[in-house]
Amino acid sequence: MDSYPNIWPDRGLFGFSGVDGETRYTEPFVLSGRSDGIGWNVALSPQPRLLANLGTQRLGPRNRPTDFVLPDCWYCSVRCGDHKGVVEGAFIDRSSLTITMAFSDLPDDLLPDLYAVGDNHAENGHVLFEGKGWWLAVAKGDPAPVRSFGLACSYTSESDALDRAQKAMQVDVRPVINKRLGFYAFANVPETVVDVKRRAYLKCASILKMNAESPQGRFATRWFRSDAAHHRNVRLWDTAINVLGIQHIHRDLAHEAIESILLGQQEDGRVPLAVNPEDDNVSHDFSHPPLLAWVISQKLERKKDAKFLRWCYPRLAKYINWFETHRKQANGLFGWSIRTDDDPVTGARGAESAMGNSPRFDEAESITAVDLCSYLVREYRALEIMALELGMQKDAVEWRHRLRDVRDKVNELLWDTEDMFYYDLDHKGRFIPVKTVAGLMPLFAEIPDRDQAEALRTHVVHPHEFWTQFPAASVAEDESQFSKDMWRGSTFPAANVLLYRGLTAYKYYEEAHDLAHKTINEISYRYALTGCIYEYYDSLGKDSPADLPRKGAPGDKGGAGFGVIEDYQPTAASYIYLTHEIARPS
Repeated sequence: MDSYPNIWPDRGLFGFSGVDGETRYTEPFVLSGRSDGIGWNVALSPQPRLLANLGTQRLGPRNRPTDFVLPDCWYCSVRCGDHKGVVEGAFIDRSSLTITMAFSDLPDDLLPDLYAVGDNHAENGHVLFEGKGWWLAVAKGDPAPVRSFGLACSYTSESDALDRAQKAMQVDVRPVINKRLGFYAFANVPETVVDVKRRAYLKCASILKMNAESPQGRFATRWFRSDAAHHRNVRLWDTAINVLGIQHIHRDLAHEAIESILLGQQEDGRVPLAVNPEDDNVSHDFSHPPLLAWVISQKLERKKDAKFLRWCYPRLAKYINWFETHRKQANGLFGWSIRTDDDPVTGARGAESAMGNSPRFDEAESITAVDLCSYLVREYRALEIMALELGMQKDAVEWRHRLRDVRDKVNELLWDTEDMFYYDLDHKGRFIPVKTVAGLMPLFAEIPDRDQAEALRTHVVHPHEFWTQFPAASVAEDESQFSKDMWRGSTFPAANVLLYRGLTAYKYYEEAHDLAHKTINEISYRYALTGCIYEYYDSLGKDSPADLPRKGAPGDKGGAGFGVIEDYQPTAASYIYLTHEIARPS
């Protein structure tokens, strides 16, 4: 166990995985760690809080090398004053977990307890919380130096919650832990990945596992949330990035993640920004960056699967054709749909692009989007390859024709010969002159010629533009709009994956590997400090992600009602993907 994640997470998430059994979208049960010691906040409203104590004194984690802290099971060495012990536990199923606290040589007046904070009442020595449509029970074993607890959430009744908690309290935790750990036998961590980077890798693998839901509703397969607390729907961009990582750990889960996205496809071909088992249109008429064909082509490089390809191809083609009908503009290029309500909870103006809060959307009434055009060019190339694999020569010719047409128009209309950079166009056909990571996406699509690529490389590695302490900044540092806010200067590991691929496409191997190493280093460094994997990071490498603004301000002060998301699936997948990329034999 000396290479597992072992940091008690400050607001990091705990939950049951659909890999291990049934989950229910309509009955979430997610907990988060605390910064003041061993304990949990439960993601219910009003929020129950549970503190692991000796008497009234808090237990602190020791984070020993042989400890492990995973979302669904943990073994933590703890300290309280001069007293040392262990807290271990595991999720039994989607609604209950068991916890054991073990000490020796304790005085009679100082015994382990799980202290409940929040509006609750006692029931035969146990604790019950209640909210709108839910009940949470904490069952407590007899006071002793070794004491068991059961925790259960019910959306049916108080008695159901208490019954489940009492059963959980009686479960032997060790066999459950061993069963949960079985998943990580599939985590083929490269041998060169050691110490904290290995722990961070397995933490990332655990995040991908936790966000897997069991088949339910419209989903005949397992499917993936973006994160367990805030984005519980299937989101297109997030799942596409997830597949890049999960393919290295569990091939079947990668297949199922793709299938779940395409099972949400609408009659007109649109793949929505977000769907869930109950509602196929939670994102209205919005979509998300089209990356699935490219992602599938990445999977097929590792293992051919003709049956899977035949199932995916017509659905992917129908989706890409949806852009021709709904997002193509008079100039022959494509643009994102822009939100007009600026609702910070449902998303910013550019939410469809996945770069929702970017300054490129601040003033534009409509946009010809360089990133969307780039993604489509990359999708055309992947679909051409798929068509050839399937013997569909006519389709392959059509995709090649579209690729060349859009590539040429991007170079004609979106390349600024003075700044030597790709910009979006506003509704009047004028450049939106702010250098963002979107303007680097043509590298990913292999749109630039050699001179244009060299110009972009210069922008990428410039220390006052994109090559900040933690590159690549989402907005160049020398822009007036640069800040540490979401997509306004902060660094997104998922975007770095696409930029990495662009740099390698032009044989800028040194820059690509440096970008991958810096990404892995910063993620693992911040993991070692807080036990979390974050949605985005300070591109200047100074502030903790937890202190960064999100659409205006950090945490509950922000317009979105929460800060930078902890234990975020796309970042976890990006870490795994880039780790395998740079661990390849030269």
